[in-house]
Amino acid sequence: MLRFIATVFASGSIALVFAVLGVVGVVEVYGRGLPKGEELSNYAPKLLSRVYSSEGAVIAEYATEQRIFIPIEEVPDLVKHAFISAEDKNFYEHPGIDVTGIAKAMGRFALSRVRGESGRVAGASTITQQVMKNFLLDNERSVERKIREIILASRIDGALTKDQILELYLNEIFLGARAYGIVSAAQIYFDKRLDQLTPAEAAYLAALPQRPSVLHPVRNYDAAIGRRNYVLREMAENGYLSADAAREARASRLETVLGRETVTEVAEVDTSGVGYFASEVRRQVSATLGREELFEGGLTVRATVQPRLQEIAAKALRRGLESYDRGRGVWRGPIVTLDPAPESEDWPAALAGVEAPRDVEGW
Repeated sequence: MLRFIATVFASGSIALVFAVLGVVGVVEVYGRGLPKGEELSNYAPKLLSRVYSSEGAVIAEYATEQRIFIPIEEVPDLVKHAFISAEDKNFYEHPGIDVTGIAKAMGRFALSRVRGESGRVAGASTITQQVMKNFLLDNERSVERKIREIILASRIDGALTKDQILELYLNEIFLGARAYGIVSAAQIYFDKRLDQLTPAEAAYLAALPQRPSVLHPVRNYDAAIGRRNYVLREMAENGYLSADAAREARASRLETVLGRETVTEVAEVDTSGVGYFASEVRRQVSATLGREELFEGGLTVRATVQPRLQEIAAKALRRGLESYDRGRGVWRGPIVTLDPAPESEDWPAALAGVEAPRDVEGW
């Protein structure tokens, strides 16, 4: 009996050693070329840069992705709880990866391959893993990519605190409608600050990372409501919302500014000259710091321009140029002739296609 127990123990020990060696080998093979913990701790998302007048008014914004950074300390608990409930309810407990979730995802993948289906490894991604997707150049859903994602998630979980990881996630995530990060999304969808969001609105934003294009609040209203209500139920189950508050929020309509009817208007043109000044600022900053830093570095540029004085100067210049031109007595003829003349209701569209000076007040 003792010999049998010793044999079983020895076999188990050998299997454990080989399993550990196997894991070490996999990490060594797939971890080559991936960023180390120090590199991950210096990661920063692409941020919008703003140009301000001398009075502090925004006169221009430059960005490749519409994103405004917000420190995690300024994110309301309601918003944090909504995203954690929607994406990773064990975020503060696991070491960057959800072992149970990964096992289930691998099981689904194996089952699909046994059935002869072209299965993909999907699901089980923690918030930490989703942050790490930005370091992987391809969007392929494969076993190899999932392994690299897990390795990176483990590394960053050791290099950053949970709040730092959540801060990266909430500022980086794409939420549809050209919104990157929760601040831009709150403005674009609800025209609100984060601290003004209701539970239903916070839950809708938290529903978007999964499928932002499919959960459009106007085109796919029913799907958007369904996913939002799922997030609200999760928030209640996790103790972040009372049952009554969650029930009330689920019963509410999803009202966003994207759904408002707007009247088509002639585009407002810049007759003050501030736009030209902002363009010169862009040229100089790009020449000094580089275009990438301007469009992705989250710069705050304080310009010397005073919009009121700039407008007065622009009007004076226009009056002088018009006076000089009229004094020459030269008639240049019409810019374009619309022939045949359009029907009355077609005039706006016909005129919109004419290339004419649009930055001269009164023209």
